[in-house]
Amino acid sequence: MNPLEVGAALVWSAPGRILVQRRPANASFGGGALELPGGKIEAGETPKAAVVREIAEEWGRAAAWLEIGPHLHTIKHDYRPRGPRVRLHVFHARLRQGVSEDALLAAIDGSMAGLVEVLGVEALAPDAFLEADRSLVGALRSGRIPWPFDDAR
Repeated sequence: MNPLEVGAALVWSAPGRILVQRRPANASFGGGALELPGGKIEAGETPKAAVVREIAEEWGRAAAWLEIGPHLHTIKHDYRPRGPRVRLHVFHARLRQGVSEDALLAAIDGSMAGLVEVLGVEALAPDAFLEADRSLVGALRSGRIPWPFDDAR
């Protein structure tokens, strides 16, 4: 069986600070868990294009305030027997220059309003995330994934 292809973003608001989203408590899979923003890659779509589209669908107008950057890592994870086998293509992303965390959070509309959080990497708890995200979150927390952009902000 082919894995479910997913695009996701590690969204930095500043060095040491990221934005994550919490799955709705009533989600059919992983209810209440934290996750990296993104979603399923559609036929003919690149992973990066899927990240842009999914975040725009979920965050509404606030998505325009993000810059999607370079590919970070591809994670393969098998949720069997209770879920799918996934291949997660993760990209770095960041807030555009001059956009504050508060402004971005206030601009998120739709189903994700109130479910996006800003966390310091030192406070990340890998077990709070979906299983496929945990190794990356652990690497981020330990400092093995630093701020990837040229400016320090």
